[in-house]
Amino acid sequence: AAVFASDGTPAGAGFVVSDDLSHQLVNGIAFDGTNHFVVWTDNRRVVQESPTPYDVYGRFVSPAGAFVGPEILVSGAAGFDASVAFDGVNHLVVWTEGVGRDEIRGRFVAPDGTVPGAEFTIAADGFPSDSGFTALAFDGTNYLVVWGDETGGAATGEWDLFARFVAPDGSLAGGVFPVVQSAGMQAFP
Repeated sequence: AAVFASDGTPAGAGFVVSDDLSHQLVNGIAFDGTNHFVVWTDNRRVVQESPTPYDVYGRFVSPAGAFVGPEILVSGAAGFDASVAFDGVNHLVVWTEGVGRDEIRGRFVAPDGTVPGAEFTIAADGFPSDSGFTALAFDGTNYLVVWGDETGGAATGEWDLFARFVAPDGSLAGGVFPVVQSAGMQAFP
């Protein structure tokens, strides 16, 4: 990671967010008014039953680039392609479940690094193919979680975007609804 001044110029040298020797891919960053919360996909654990041996981790980083607490394992089961947003109280991290790849899951992480509650399912699509490529935002009332789903069946390249609102208490507000349903690939919200 690197630290930048408000004008976009580098404000210091880059720094390591996680020094594990596994493959890692940063998926999202949210600011809670005090610290940044960085989330990433990490394959330090090999899951025999999973075609995707990844987990979702996070870490708080101060605006000066100092770590605030240890790395946090966010996903309870295999997960990848995470996104994060802050609601004024907690961060919501969402990701694609990594075993069947057919669920979008979420979990809250408090600014003090605690994880209040278990992960929960936001959407289980029932399609025999992949889901993924999450994004989310908080509008002051609810989170909007958006993801791609391979609705045409495995390896067809026919992806559509779907969404669902999630309240800050973790309750699902309304059902899953389509954002884009067109021919071809709409997978990267």
